[in-house]
Amino acid sequence: SSEELRLLVGLLRFLLLAQGFFVVSAALTGILQSFQRFLLPALSPVVYNLGLIFGIVFLSRFFGIYGPVFGAIIGAFLHFFIQLPSVLKLGLKIIPQFKFADPLIFKIGRLMFPRALALAVEQLYLTFALALASGMPTGRVALLTFAQQIIQFPVNIIGSSFGQASLPTLSFEAARRKLEPFKKTFILAFHQILYLAVPSGVIVLVLRIPVVRLLFGARGFTWEDTIVTGHAVALFSLAIFAQATIHLLNRAFYALHDTKLPLYGAFFSTVINIGLGVTFTRFFDFCFLGRISTLNSPVGLALGFSIASIFHFFLLFFWLDKKVGHFEGLPAFLPAGKIFLSGLVMAVFLWAPMRILDRLIFDTTRTVNLIILTLIVSLIGFSVYLCMTWILRVEEAKIFLEFFGKLSKLRKVWFRSGEMVGKTGLGT
Repeated sequence: SSEELRLLVGLLRFLLLAQGFFVVSAALTGILQSFQRFLLPALSPVVYNLGLIFGIVFLSRFFGIYGPVFGAIIGAFLHFFIQLPSVLKLGLKIIPQFKFADPLIFKIGRLMFPRALALAVEQLYLTFALALASGMPTGRVALLTFAQQIIQFPVNIIGSSFGQASLPTLSFEAARRKLEPFKKTFILAFHQILYLAVPSGVIVLVLRIPVVRLLFGARGFTWEDTIVTGHAVALFSLAIFAQATIHLLNRAFYALHDTKLPLYGAFFSTVINIGLGVTFTRFFDFCFLGRISTLNSPVGLALGFSIASIFHFFLLFFWLDKKVGHFEGLPAFLPAGKIFLSGLVMAVFLWAPMRILDRLIFDTTRTVNLIILTLIVSLIGFSVYLCMTWILRVEEAKIFLEFFGKLSKLRKVWFRSGEMVGKTGLGT
């Protein structure tokens, strides 16, 4: 109706204002990260969410549907404002100028266009997946979304964090046109991502059912929904390492001022993804573990996504290896092989305790018992993984243990600082 159209236009106007703050804030984020300042860019999404929550909880009472929109504007402004003082402190002066003939502007536009297309290609797959899942039985779109949310958490925490942190160093070394330091930095970050992404994928794979039940278990979420979501999560988890390292690979190309190869990689991956998704859900009946069929199921989309993501990873790595004059074989790939071997051993030591504790000790129909089971099994599995990587002399294991050693020293300093309540009172 005309009233609904006016309401939609009004909402879009306010959302465009919020988007304007985001555009400027994104520029500030890039500036801070180029100076290796990562704390405030990491906190800016937090304050945005706080503004959005404020709009939903409080402003909706007075402005109705406009409340969340006003909250988004407040959050977007905070997203921008929290980074502004740090940018000004760096000595940068923000003076609006319109020099469209500046060669740097043309260079940025030339590099930005393929990146924008790559994002559009990725959104194309998401639209396709939702459209294909919408033709499945009721609720399958939600199950697919739930499974993707579980997987994206470790991917974003590990892959995006390492990718953003490594980009300034990679860009600096690429600008000096010295590829050896560039390759060393990339391989170091690559191994660190794998060291965290592989056990994360193993934990999600083995503990898929407890994780799904803890996050989404409710009366309306049936056991069949849990099983289907769990199998989708299991297949998605096979590509956690690939999805996490793709963040780093893309930024390595960006540091080399090459945005075309990431676009080609995203395009080929999306084509394979769509082709496998249609094949597994419409034509080829692949039964996962003999129980869940891929036909007319989000499991088929998950399987296609993982295969395409792993292909995407190998394709980008092959292109980058060729572009930088090849990585050294053993230093680059031997630690990665040790990490995957340790992950395989970890999977065994996750699965066996989970089966024993689930059947003989814990009543996992209770949420508290399910949480305890998940924590105990995860601790056992990760301890085995840490020991295996230590025995195999994976360098990242040493870094990890040194990090915990520093935390232990920090705790001792904290207790000796006189600011903790001891047995005999304050200051002891």
